[in-house]
Amino acid sequence: MYNPFLILIGAFVFFGAYSENILVQHLDYLRGHSVREGMMTNFVTLAPTETVRDALNKLLMGAEHEFIVEDEGQVVGTLTRSQLIQAVKDEQMHRQVTEIMSAEVKAFDVRDKLSDAYTELQKTKAPLYPVLENGRLAGVINTDNINEFIMIKSALTH
Repeated sequence: MYNPFLILIGAFVFFGAYSENILVQHLDYLRGHSVREGMMTNFVTLAPTETVRDALNKLLMGAEHEFIVEDEGQVVGTLTRSQLIQAVKDEQMHRQVTEIMSAEVKAFDVRDKLSDAYTELQKTKAPLYPVLENGRLAGVINTDNINEFIMIKSALTH
C-alpha cells in the first residue's frame, strides 16, 4: 500500500489476465465449429457496374455498413461506409463502385475454423470478410456475427 506503482502494476496485470481469460473462453466456444456455422447468408452485395449513388441507396435502405462487390459469384472487392461517405464528399456520386472500393480482399472458406476467423478479425480489425465455397461467394462474416454466435453458444451451455 506504500507504493502506488505496485498498485498500478497489479491493476495492469489483473486487466490483462481478465482480457486473456475472455479470449480463451471465446475460443473455447468456437472450437469445433466451421466458418459456415457462423457466417451470415442474408446480406446485400453490389455489382461492379453500380454507382456510388446506388450504393448509398442500399446503405440507407438496410442495416449494412459494408458491402461485398461481386460479379456473378466472384468477389472483386469490398466497400465500406467510410469509403462511400468520402466519395460523397469528393462529389463522385456517378462513379462506379469499382473505382472507390478496396480490391485487395482476404476471404475465408466455409470449411475454415471459426476460431481462426475470429482471431483474424480481432487481429486485422477488418469490418467484413467474404466467405467462399468452391471459389464462389457463399456468405460474409464479421466480428459482430461471431460475437452473437458466442453469446448463443454461451446461453445454450448455461
